[in-house]
Amino acid sequence: GAFDFSFVVPILLSFCPWSWWDGTPATPAGTLTLTQQVERITDGLIEGFAYMTMLLPTVLSLLPGVQRACVRVKTLLPQSVLPGWMLVSASPFYALFLLVICVVINQLFDSPLIVIGLLLVMSSSLYYGIRWDVFTRPLVSPADFNRLNAAKRVAGLLTAAGGTLILIYLTTHSLLGHRLLGLDPETSLVIPLDLVEFFLETVGRSMFMTAFVADLFLLMNLSAWKSAQPYQNSPAARQYDQTMQALDHTA
Repeated sequence: GAFDFSFVVPILLSFCPWSWWDGTPATPAGTLTLTQQVERITDGLIEGFAYMTMLLPTVLSLLPGVQRACVRVKTLLPQSVLPGWMLVSASPFYALFLLVICVVINQLFDSPLIVIGLLLVMSSSLYYGIRWDVFTRPLVSPADFNRLNAAKRVAGLLTAAGGTLILIYLTTHSLLGHRLLGLDPETSLVIPLDLVEFFLETVGRSMFMTAFVADLFLLMNLSAWKSAQPYQNSPAARQYDQTMQALDHTA
C-alpha cells in the first residue's frame, strides 16, 4: 500500500490533463484562435516540464534502491546468488537511462563538468556489472567479503565524484542571465533549499525502495530454497547436474 501511494499514485495523477487543475472551463480546440492555441501549447509545455521535475525523484530512486537492496540481501545471505545476478542485470539499464539524460544535457549545456559528472555517476552503476564475479558467487571467506566491500566503496566514490562535479557546474554557470544555483530566488533558477529538497526526496524514496525490494528478495530466496529442498539428491537433481556439466564442457 505504501509503495502504491508513494510511487504509483503520482504517476497516475500525471496522466490527468493539466487543464483539470487550472479551474478554467474547457474550450474545444476548433474554436481557439491561433494566439490561444499557442498559449495552450505553451502552458502544456510548462506543465509537462513541471510534471517531469516532480516525477524525476521517483524515477531516479527506483533502480538505485534496487541496487542497494541487492547488496544488502547479498550481505545478509552471502551464500545466495539471486540478488547478485539481479544487481548485475539491473546495472546496465540504469546506466543507459543516465546516458539518455547525459545526451540531452550535453545538447543543452555545453560544459564538460556536467557531462563528466553524469558519466561518473553512470560508471558507478556500470561498475557493479563489471565486477559481476564478486556478486554472483557465494561469499565463503573473509577475502570474498573484502572484495564486496571494495566494490561498494569504488561505486560510492564514483557517485560522489560525479555529484561533486555536477554541483560545481550548478554553482558556477548561468542560463539566460540567471544563475543555475544561487541564494537569490530572483536571479537564480534553483536555490539551495530546492536542491536539498530534491536530494532528500530522491534519497528518501530510494531508501524506501531498498527496504521494499530487500523484503521481496528475502521472500524470493526463501521460496527458491523451499522449492529446491524436495529435489536434493533426487534423480531429477542428478540429471540436472549432468546437463550443467555437459554445458560447462561445451562452453
